[in-house]
Amino acid sequence: MCETPDPKSYEFFLATWQVYRKIVDGNYMYHREIFSEILNLLRKGAHRQPTILDLGCGDAGTIRPILEQTPFSSYTGADASQPALEIAKLELKAFGDQIELQCSDMLSFLKANTSRKFGVILASYSLHHLDTEQKRDFLALCRQRLEARGLLIIVDVFRNARQSREDYLDAYCQDMSHRWHSLTPEEGQIAIEHVRNHDFPESLENFLHIAEEAGLSIQDAPLRHGYHALTAFRA
Repeated sequence: MCETPDPKSYEFFLATWQVYRKIVDGNYMYHREIFSEILNLLRKGAHRQPTILDLGCGDAGTIRPILEQTPFSSYTGADASQPALEIAKLELKAFGDQIELQCSDMLSFLKANTSRKFGVILASYSLHHLDTEQKRDFLALCRQRLEARGLLIIVDVFRNARQSREDYLDAYCQDMSHRWHSLTPEEGQIAIEHVRNHDFPESLENFLHIAEEAGLSIQDAPLRHGYHALTAFRA
């Protein structure tokens, strides 16, 4: 279990969470289009009523509509933020004992209980916080934790080919300033500082190469919206 946050850290979470909800509601990171495609993938997938693992599930606000429309046998959400999981618990209350929430970072969860496998593993806008070697470990661990013909779905930001991280950050933050209109100046600054301090995206081409090295097969051509993309792989 994660430790209970002190009041100051909890207040900071609430502030950043409210900014994130504005970003989702504004569709600035193409959640609507991408999560609609996730729903399509699950509906046509090889696994009926799959066991789903959601790594970096956050408050589960984006996955809940998908679970409402897709039969599944169980859903496990893992996130390093206990306050986010408290919100997720409320979001997913209607699903009862089909839901399990664990306070853990992604790599730690994958390394624990390695005999447990899943039909679908999802990581949404969380992998770009890892460096390249950690991404390599992550994909290899996902390969081990997938059932036969299991589906790995990655939603994330990716650099363009031959684009440096610095050039990506400049371009992405400029787009945020011009297009993310519902954020106040203070909220916009919180979002930009987060991106500049914590985002380490791969180029899409390199990411696909790393996935292939991990033994994963590309399911379909990536669905890309600007710097945002959905990639899907089979074990």
